[in-house]
Amino acid sequence: MALTFTATFNSFTIVYTDEKKETYGTDLFVPRTRVATIASVSSLTEIRQFDKLTEFDTAMNAVSQPGISFNPFTDYFPLPTDDG
Repeated sequence: MALTFTATFNSFTIVYTDEKKETYGTDLFVPRTRVATIASVSSLTEIRQFDKLTEFDTAMNAVSQPGISFNPFTDYFPLPTDDG
């Protein structure tokens, strides 16, 4: 079963393998007002949403996953430069 939800804020989302939230499944970033569908989830109890990157990183570390330094909601990919 899939879970579909509309983010009410820019959401850093962690998907866990079950409602215990001890085992990492995947993660995603959902912009505010966008609809997301997670195929492997049947309940909101299997995900956690964060509005702060630092809180997301802490939760990722708790399930032995690396945090990220790039904020997809505020940072931009640097443009390639031609050095020559």
